[in-house]
Amino acid sequence: MRFTGSGFKALEDDPNVLDVDMRPIIFCSIQDLVDVMYISDEDSLLKTFANAALPKYAGWRIVEIRRDFGIDVQKKFPLNVEEVLPWWNVINSSR
Repeated sequence: MRFTGSGFKALEDDPNVLDVDMRPIIFCSIQDLVDVMYISDEDSLLKTFANAALPKYAGWRIVEIRRDFGIDVQKKFPLNVEEVLPWWNVINSSR
């Protein structure tokens, strides 16, 4: 996915900037992230992340974004957290 806008346009022709570098960034609290991960299956978690990058949801908590597009079924913790968040083991080992 490529973005447009003055900041991103300047990077379009830079050979050192890959598509992976242009992924949207979502800021949320760890508590919100864990809450959403705990109640989501993989598909609804990825859909939540994709929707969180939309301008419509700027400033929304990810739990509310998930709820807004109609996912209210709670599922078992969906993922191996260490695969999604490589730093997770570092934090858990320090406890």
